[in-house]
Amino acid sequence: MAPAQSTFPAVGKLETLDKLREEFKFNKSFGEKVKQLEKLGYDGWRRMRGDGNCFYRAVGFGLLEVIVEAPQQLQRKWAQHMSKAILALRFNSEADQRDHDRLCKLIGKLAEGTGWQQVAELEDSFTDSSLDQALVRAVRHLIGKCMVENADDEALGNGMSFRLLCEVEGQSLEGYLSTKILKMGVEAEGHIIKVTTEALRINLHIVYLDRHDGVPLRFENVDALDAEDDELPVVNVQLRPGHYDGIHLPRNKAAGAAAAPPKSSVASTTPKQVSMGRSTVVEQHAPAPKRVTSNLSRDAMRARRVQCEESEESTWGDYICGWLPISCGSCLTRNERQ
Repeated sequence: MAPAQSTFPAVGKLETLDKLREEFKFNKSFGEKVKQLEKLGYDGWRRMRGDGNCFYRAVGFGLLEVIVEAPQQLQRKWAQHMSKAILALRFNSEADQRDHDRLCKLIGKLAEGTGWQQVAELEDSFTDSSLDQALVRAVRHLIGKCMVENADDEALGNGMSFRLLCEVEGQSLEGYLSTKILKMGVEAEGHIIKVTTEALRINLHIVYLDRHDGVPLRFENVDALDAEDDELPVVNVQLRPGHYDGIHLPRNKAAGAAAAPPKSSVASTTPKQVSMGRSTVVEQHAPAPKRVTSNLSRDAMRARRVQCEESEESTWGDYICGWLPISCGSCLTRNERQ
């Protein structure tokens, strides 16, 4: 990922999708995918600074944007939940705590109905880099707190506890938190995306937008547990390989957009929607996802992870955890599969 430039704001203004097409104006395939998004009702995108914090920034700001745009009753409900969650966080650095207190105050006003009234006001607030850093830090710590509180919950971990996942990566839970989640500037990896929905109590909808011809437009809906029992905010982000930006879908379009994508411009097969626990993947022409898990020992899983990382055809997160949309399992033998 390109290093951040000081002249580029951490959170950009909402731009039309025409601007996104212009970014890749010599790539016809990419332009067609953006046109498909427009047909689905997406009407804008928002640049996020690429400094290793882009996922946390896109989700955190996206949540605030959804709250500001929500009807008053939901706005207060969602803001109150967010306010209560971040008020419980404390930081050792006086400067970090001061910035966090200011963020808490602003979200508290939103919960009272006296905060940001328009998204433009929210955008103006986040031209302040210290407020941006406070939001990213808060989102990271909420995710870390959720992982600690649910370290041995296999249901939340989609069949593998967070503690076990960290051990397989060769780290303790505490070490993983300090090096992968709480450390600013470190990019988000696979299972962090899952726990984000629980930590923030949101439904996260991801648009995978790849510039290569052979890769279809793809959507993944990652919902919080028991999301059907409570109306939760839906945060939309776009992922282009290596970087997250915001993408905007009007509230009246949000219910059905990801469930009914247009026909692919590169293949004529019918789009498929596949449920993977809390994650729903909608693809334009790729084969249905295949969840693959393993009965290998922890040491064997570590060794296989190294082997898989050296392969160009499969990914560790794909075959062992099923965190990513497509699970290949190509490097597991028949007896190693459960």
